[in-house]
Amino acid sequence: MMESLEKQSLTWMETILSTSAEQSVELDYLLPDYEPPVFQVLRAVMHPVIQSTRISGSKLVLDGTAQLSVLYINEEHGTLSLLEQNENFSKTVDLKMPADGAQVLVTAQPGYLNCRAVNRRRIDLRGSINLRIQLLQERSMDCVSGGEGLELHRREQELCTRTLFTSREWSLREDLEIGAGQEAITQLLHYRAVPILEECRTLSGQLVLKGTVKLELLAATEAHPEHPQRMEFQLPFGQIVDFPGLLESDAVICPLEALQFDVDLQTEENGASSRFSVEILLRASAQAAANEMRSLVDDCYVLRHAAKIQNETCTSRRLLQTISQTQIAEGRLNLSSVTLHEVFDLLCGDPQFVWQQENGALKFSGSIPVSILGLDAENMPQMAEQSLSFEWTVSADCGNTSLEWEPKLLLKHADYRLVSDQEVEVRLEFLLEGMLFSLTPLPVIRDVSVVEEEKTTPRPALVLYYAQSGESLWSIAKHYRAPLSAMMEENQLEGETLKEAQMLLIPQST
Repeated sequence: MMESLEKQSLTWMETILSTSAEQSVELDYLLPDYEPPVFQVLRAVMHPVIQSTRISGSKLVLDGTAQLSVLYINEEHGTLSLLEQNENFSKTVDLKMPADGAQVLVTAQPGYLNCRAVNRRRIDLRGSINLRIQLLQERSMDCVSGGEGLELHRREQELCTRTLFTSREWSLREDLEIGAGQEAITQLLHYRAVPILEECRTLSGQLVLKGTVKLELLAATEAHPEHPQRMEFQLPFGQIVDFPGLLESDAVICPLEALQFDVDLQTEENGASSRFSVEILLRASAQAAANEMRSLVDDCYVLRHAAKIQNETCTSRRLLQTISQTQIAEGRLNLSSVTLHEVFDLLCGDPQFVWQQENGALKFSGSIPVSILGLDAENMPQMAEQSLSFEWTVSADCGNTSLEWEPKLLLKHADYRLVSDQEVEVRLEFLLEGMLFSLTPLPVIRDVSVVEEEKTTPRPALVLYYAQSGESLWSIAKHYRAPLSAMMEENQLEGETLKEAQMLLIPQST
């Protein structure tokens, strides 16, 4: 090793694991006496939530809850009833090496869910959860940046040198009242909380969040239990999230999710409710990143001596852009299996999608399960299940470089219109967001050491070399261990590539 070497530290966030796993869910549920018996199951859905992650050596442990809900026609009145149950799970993923301190990013989506009524009071559920897992770990490396007697080749490289993560959970509580003209509620049949971030302000070390949680309810009413009523409420929120190390210049995304949604109907003497309270557990998962221009040595040689160069190629990670866009999926669904003369609501599952690069853009394609709840010609509740496909193109300045990102897709709003008794027009509004990174190989020099040379004939003070058009001046200077700047000055050259064939004078290093 050369004693006069100068080094600089290079730090970046590296993906050390990108994989998928599956978690099974099984539930044999016996209805309590206060629940009406089952006549027919219409819909069973599962919403998985990851509650905590931890790494112990070479094992990753994921703890979560599968929130299960079953909508069925009850045997007593022929109306709709809702059954809900939470099943906790713990998944251990074996890692190839210890990864203590790594940042864990996990996306949980339902895989499949089968539900059958074993008898009037017993329901059997079998399903799976798809887990998308990414581990990121900070890596540092000392690289050669200078040294006496060294000729250096540098490249200006924009790198993502700062990647930060934080999360915050908080509860939103509110007492709500059913508006004038709406009937009192006897039972909730479906409810969903959609957190929408309207403002994300960056301060040093903090995020200031403002937004709205949209509550979507479908409820059986006292006057018309066979005709469920759809309701919507808007709950504003504001929250300050501590984010150590965050700078105001950092790019930030902050996806929100509702982890838990509890509704408490305030039942009156007649068994109905015109008031109710809600408690929603929200989580903000923020990510910040920033690029920095760095001058890095990717090649070098020692003047007048042979040398051993220790090279290493790492992955250069650069933030291309943050994406937060509204996307629309719309179409007409044919209800070939049922005939509906009235639609109560549109119940959507979790979207499934894939993406690929194409001509400098991102192409998305996928589908979302849609359940259309209504009444048939005999005034019996019916459910028609369809899938709505979508395709989107998202502009991205990505060229043909390798990309890395974990996009999130949130269903914000759903509209529908009954066109005929066997056709429904649907329009869905999604929020697509994520941080898009490019990945390129980055050669760096870790170390340089002089090699003792055998005795050779001294080189002349001046060498003539006939160079071809397009030849690299750096390669020529490196071959002769000559100073590049002196060779370019001697031959009155500009740029590192020779524009035309010519005779070059190669000066000897002093």
